[in-house]
Amino acid sequence: MTWLALTLVLSASPVTLELDPCVPDVAALERSARLELGESEQAGSGPPLTVSVRCVQDEVELEVREGSAVRAHRRLDLRASPGPPLTRLLALAIAELISASRAEPAARTPISPDAPAPPASLPTPVGTARRADGPLWAGWLQAEGFAAFGAQHQLGVGARLGVERRLSVAAVRGELSVEHASEREPMGSLDELLVSGSVGGQLSPWPTRPVAFGLSAKLGLARLAGRPDENAAADGVIRLGPFAAVFAHAKARLAPVDRAGLVLGLELGYVVLPYRGRRSDGQLWGCDGAWLAFTCGWEVPW
Repeated sequence: MTWLALTLVLSASPVTLELDPCVPDVAALERSARLELGESEQAGSGPPLTVSVRCVQDEVELEVREGSAVRAHRRLDLRASPGPPLTRLLALAIAELISASRAEPAARTPISPDAPAPPASLPTPVGTARRADGPLWAGWLQAEGFAAFGAQHQLGVGARLGVERRLSVAAVRGELSVEHASEREPMGSLDELLVSGSVGGQLSPWPTRPVAFGLSAKLGLARLAGRPDENAAADGVIRLGPFAAVFAHAKARLAPVDRAGLVLGLELGYVVLPYRGRRSDGQLWGCDGAWLAFTCGWEVPW
C-alpha cells in the first residue's frame, strides 16, 4: 500500500494524516482538516496523534492512534452521506475523533462508528503540511478485439502491456500494443500489423469505485502486406509506414484499486496520420479512420 502522509502542526502537538491513495483532492482535505482542527479546543494539546484514512468498498474508515494504541475509530458510509462533499465530511470526522481522543479519560465520550459527523463553521487556517510518499503504480497485460471503420471495415485482435502512476484522483499512463487484422480478396489476402506506443492521462473521480477514464495519443509503425494465392499471376507486396492517432478510453477494475484483479476496457479513437495502400481492385486499405476496441486483462498495483 502506498500512503500520502500530511503532518498538521497545531501548537506544540502535531497530527499526522495517513491517507489511502483513493482519497480524492488531497489539497482540499488538508485545508479542511486544518480548519476543523484549528477550531477544536483540544486539538492543540496532548501527545502527537496519527489519523489513518482508508477506503473499504463503500465506506471510509478512520482511526486515531497515539503511538501504537488506538484512541478512536469510525466508519463513514458514503452512500448514506450524499449531502456534504467527501473532503468536508472527512475533515469534520477527523476533527471530532481527535478532540474526543484528547479529552480527559473521565470526560471522554465513546464514539459510535456509524455516528454522523456534526456540522462546523470554518475558522482561520493553522499549521503546515508535508508530502511524504509518492502515488500508486499499476501495470497490466490485456487482450484486445477491435473494429476499424476506415476506407474499409476491419476486425482485428491485439495485445497490450501498460503501466500507470496515480496522482491522487488523476494518473499518467503509458502503453505498448501489437495489433493485427487481415482480409481476403479474390486474388489473395491482405494483412495489417500495427506496433505502437501511447501516452496519456486519466481520472478516477470516485475514490471507492475502481473506474477511470481519460485521453491518450498513439504513435506507431504499420506493416501492410499483400499475399497472392498460389495460382495468381502477381507478386506479394510489403509496405511500412508511420501512423498517429488520438483516443478516449475507459476502464473498470473488478477488484479494489489496491489489489490485483481483472480489468475491462473500452476505447474509441481516430487515426490523425493514416497509412494506406491500394488493393488489386483499386480500393484503399490500411490504418485509417475511426476504431472501437474492447480490452480484457489482468492489472497488478504496487
